[in-house]
This record gives sequence, structure tokens and C-alpha cells, in this order.
Amino acid sequence: MPIIFFTSAVGAGMMVNTVRAAWQIFTRKTEKFERTPKFGIARRGQNWKANLYQLQLDPLVFAELTLAGMNGITAIAGIITGNWVIAIYAFIFGAGLMFVSGMTIAQTISVQLNRQQVKIN
Repeated sequence: MPIIFFTSAVGAGMMVNTVRAAWQIFTRKTEKFERTPKFGIARRGQNWKANLYQLQLDPLVFAELTLAGMNGITAIAGIITGNWVIAIYAFIFGAGLMFVSGMTIAQTISVQLNRQQVKIN
């Protein structure tokens, strides 16, 4: 059951990026897809933070955080009103959005800190 919950939450968390990609296809807008950086890891223990291809923080993260907050409010409202199905469903979406956006922010901060350390050394 925990694996099903986690998989559902992560899938829900990726929905905003998936909608953007679908919109770009439908509008035939040609942009590079840069949500998944390629780190070129060739051996165990290799540091991915120092590799050349690193992404800047995607502004889409702020939309994800906004939707996560809205889902959190919906989950609370569902609990208060006794609508447990809505509360659980909103919680899954909110948790997934928070996880995906949180990981994006955490990786961006980690890369930026590593770049600063490299410049100092």
C-alpha cells in the first residue's frame, strides 16, 4: 500500500509538467524539453553536481507549489466537512506536488552551492 500511495503521489506531482508538454505538442510550439538533466554518470561515486549540463530553476515550480497549497486547503476542508475521500485525494495530489517541486528546488540549491564552492576553490 505505501508503494501505491507513493507512486500515485509522484505521478500527481508530475501532472503540471505533463500538461505543459501536452500543451506544447497541441500548439506545435517547439521548445527544448529541459526538465530532466543528463548528468553523464559513468562510474559509481561520481559527483553529478560538477557536470556541465545543469538546469536553472524552472518557473513552473511556483505553479506546482501554488497547486500544492490549494490541494492542502482542499484536504483540510475535506477533513473539516467529513468528506474523507476528497480529503485523501487532495492530500495525495498536494503531497505529490510538494515532493516534485521540493526535489527540484533542493537539487537546484545543491547545484548552486556546489558551483559557489568550485568558484571559491
